[in-house]
Amino acid sequence: MTLFLLFLKRMRNGVGRRSAINLSSRIIISAVSLVFLGIVSRKLSEEQLGIFAVLFVFYGIVSMFGGLGFGTSSIRLIPETKAKGNLSHVSDIIKYTVFVPFGILLCLMVAGFYFQKDLSDIFLKSPDLAGLIRLILISSVFYATYDRIILIMQSLQWFSKIAVLNITINILQRSLAIIFLYFGCGVKGILCGFLIGNILGCILGLILLLKYLLMPFSGYSLKQYIRFSLPFYGQGFSRFMFSRADQTFIAILFTPDKLAVYFIAKRIVSLINLVLEPLLEPMIPKLSEIKARGLSAFRENSAKIYIIFSFLAFGCACFVIFNSRIALFIVGGAKYAANTLILNILAVSVFLSFIFSVSKIGIYLYQHPKETFRISFYVGLINTSLGIVMGLYLGLAGFALAQCIGFLWGVFFIRHKYKSDWVIYEPKLDALYFLSFSAVVIIGGAANRYLLQANMDIANIIRIFALNLGLAVVFLALVFKSRIISDAFK
Repeated sequence: MTLFLLFLKRMRNGVGRRSAINLSSRIIISAVSLVFLGIVSRKLSEEQLGIFAVLFVFYGIVSMFGGLGFGTSSIRLIPETKAKGNLSHVSDIIKYTVFVPFGILLCLMVAGFYFQKDLSDIFLKSPDLAGLIRLILISSVFYATYDRIILIMQSLQWFSKIAVLNITINILQRSLAIIFLYFGCGVKGILCGFLIGNILGCILGLILLLKYLLMPFSGYSLKQYIRFSLPFYGQGFSRFMFSRADQTFIAILFTPDKLAVYFIAKRIVSLINLVLEPLLEPMIPKLSEIKARGLSAFRENSAKIYIIFSFLAFGCACFVIFNSRIALFIVGGAKYAANTLILNILAVSVFLSFIFSVSKIGIYLYQHPKETFRISFYVGLINTSLGIVMGLYLGLAGFALAQCIGFLWGVFFIRHKYKSDWVIYEPKLDALYFLSFSAVVIIGGAANRYLLQANMDIANIIRIFALNLGLAVVFLALVFKSRIISDAFK
């Protein structure tokens, strides 16, 4: 209860309103994306949907190599520079952030064109699809540029404009993609729709930033800006290993139809973070404030937040596991509905990743920033390297399982290294979650196996969902009776 009171209190101030705008726009965009995916997954073959998923793989690769860390740096520098009234330097930083990486991205695109047949053979498993690689490369360049424009707008605290722009572009590009698809253009039409949307997003974003772009250059040092951005550039590689490397190596090692399965499952479990992250974000400054009252107060409150959020993440993961077949059918269609194992493992991995994120708060508030980067880098390295090894032997399930192992290692490493400082944890809670997840996976797996025999019409989906919701609520109510968890909510 304390958690939600803190959250509602924060919603009443300016930061809270901006968080609410951000959350609302993300919910709308996610809903639009899922509806779009539900439509195209039924119109495209598994191989074609996998080719579409490669677009998002290239989004991550191109953004990682071509961004130079300028987007994250702008969030750090622009607000404080603007607060000092130095708008000319703000203008220089914005110009650097937009145009310097864009030049590098163009060079990457040209290099990609030169190796287009090789890239097509690696990612699409056919050198004859090089034309699609060209579309993917061009779209990735404009996506990365648009993403940095959004970060600049975020640093200027234009959250309402960001929400409107993001919603507009997402609806536009997906609408164009569906129109092209229904006119018989196939996956090429979808890629063209996303390309047009990304280009229009860049144009509209630049128009909004025109005031700063038209200011005369004031001589802010590019060399100094690059030097400042290098650590953030390194963190970009860490984030890539942390969240996108699994899909990249699946695209390299397997055929596009396998990537399509993993892509759909990832989209579904991403909704867990969509629900929980806006609740967690207001807690970090609150813990920072409590930190000033001493280590004892921090330990007590961080332990309570850990228990509350671990239970919320557990509940979300259980809900996905119980309804895995329905979720796969709704988002992917009948041909993806049997892949419940992959979705269930990924749901557990999202639970563990959220526990890892909550555990890192103390490192963020008490340790040097390099320590946060180092631990995240090691977890990402485990996720990636172990995913490759296990993926070769276990397929998609190996990549999903490697995510669980990497995040689990991160949680126990933090507990072991900082157990004498500010980490408080209950071994009984670990045992409770382990036994509960085992029961959920068995019961949910049995329920979904039984549901394989059911016809997935609307009436049956509603009945099955109601039954699974009832099972999940009863199960979570039993877990909530644990004294450790129930006391934290008081």
